[in-house]
Amino acid sequence: MPKRVKCPYCGYSMPIFYYERSVCRGIKLKCKGRKCGKEFEIKIKDGDQIK
Repeated sequence: MPKRVKCPYCGYSMPIFYYERSVCRGIKLKCKGRKCGKEFEIKIKDGDQIK
């Protein structure tokens, strides 16, 4: 079952999904939350997002 990437600043669930076995780092996104808009890096280790 896929999980959603969450913004570490406001907690908004982004429309980007990842799976339990995913490993990721170095991808930068801009939050799509209404009042946030901050840029952050996606870090996923062992299927969990690291803030």
